[in-house]
Amino acid sequence: MQKILELEMTDNDEKEWNDLADAINDLPKKKGRRSWKPASLLPQYKKNPGYRQRYVSKDEANIKKKLAEGWEFVLDENQEPKAVGDISGREVHDIGTIEDGKPLSSTIDHRELVLMQLPEELAKQRDEYYQNVVRKRRAGVKQKAQEDQDAAAKKAGIAGESLEGGLRIE
Repeated sequence: MQKILELEMTDNDEKEWNDLADAINDLPKKKGRRSWKPASLLPQYKKNPGYRQRYVSKDEANIKKKLAEGWEFVLDENQEPKAVGDISGREVHDIGTIEDGKPLSSTIDHRELVLMQLPEELAKQRDEYYQNVVRKRRAGVKQKAQEDQDAAAKKAGIAGESLEGGLRIE
């Protein structure tokens, strides 16, 4: 048997219930459990389409090298850029700070790093260059191993041609 309980609500009760419902609705809502992940070590910024971004050391020689390779400073949109020099036709932005810690430039800095970007076309050419370097080095290592294997076989008095993975003995 089911009993139905009827309560009469007074205007005061209704006001209290409405206040309680409003307070509950104002609480921050959880949308399920987030999984744990480590904190990002570097602040993340919105990426510009068509560019690859990277934090690089503020070392002057490193900055000059990056500029020569085609890297550009990522500028903070909230600050006005302040050019302090020119290297091969490109503006160089001062990456120092004043006593109160505010940056003197519009570059995006994090400790001893500055955020730079490389156009995607140049980034692909750079990737291809380094892939070729790795390919050549692998071929050199493989050739050196083959030569060492042949020399060891000759020294041991084993006649035959070496094959990948072992020696062929005749």
